[in-house]
Amino acid sequence: MAGVRKRDERRIKALSETALFGRLSPKELTPLLERCHEVHFEPGDLIFSAGEASRGLFVVMRGRTRAFRHGSDGREQIIHEDGPSATFPEVAVFDDGPYPSSVVAVEVSELLFLPKQEVRQFCVHHPAAALAALKLLSTRLRRTTRMVEGFALRNVSQRIGEYLLNQSGERSAGGEVSMEFTLVHSNQEIADSVGTVREVVSRSFSKLQQFGWVVKTGRRVRIQNYAALEGYSKGEDSDI
Repeated sequence: MAGVRKRDERRIKALSETALFGRLSPKELTPLLERCHEVHFEPGDLIFSAGEASRGLFVVMRGRTRAFRHGSDGREQIIHEDGPSATFPEVAVFDDGPYPSSVVAVEVSELLFLPKQEVRQFCVHHPAAALAALKLLSTRLRRTTRMVEGFALRNVSQRIGEYLLNQSGERSAGGEVSMEFTLVHSNQEIADSVGTVREVVSRSFSKLQQFGWVVKTGRRVRIQNYAALEGYSKGEDSDI
């Protein structure tokens, strides 16, 4: 029994840390324990493929996953990556459509799986979860809109600049204008994220370093001028 309680506590903790279920109390989340089960994936394991009928919702307990699509030319486009406390794919759970992208485990990953109908029924009885789902879907839509805008209106170097800003995190409350961090993605993965090829990513890094905004040593990156890089990545000075 102690093992069961520990398992249930772990699952409740995982659910309560998500944006979708985080506003609900452990007692309110308890009914979901009877409906979910844990699944384990090794790096490279395919969780599901784009176009498959949606079965339900996944909650990342441990590890990291990547959603992607392949173009007709075989090129991979990364849609988003998710780590602990993330849920996916909300769209397919609520619109009755197929999975919109393929998802693969990037690291050893432990996920909770909730059948689609159970999630929808839970939201019917818990308006807080339904509102959280609307907010989450709206966030996904905004992110997709930014991605489309980036591909249509900005060059690759500007998209690389935005990627670096996203990786660096928020500027400190003290108004810090420079910061240093380690890239977690390879140049090929970055290329897949911004819609280009690896060689162009390397040239873009060189370009940003020539501007004096970025210093890159191996996988270590230092943003020298946050404001300038931010303005450039938003489309300002696009003729540079």
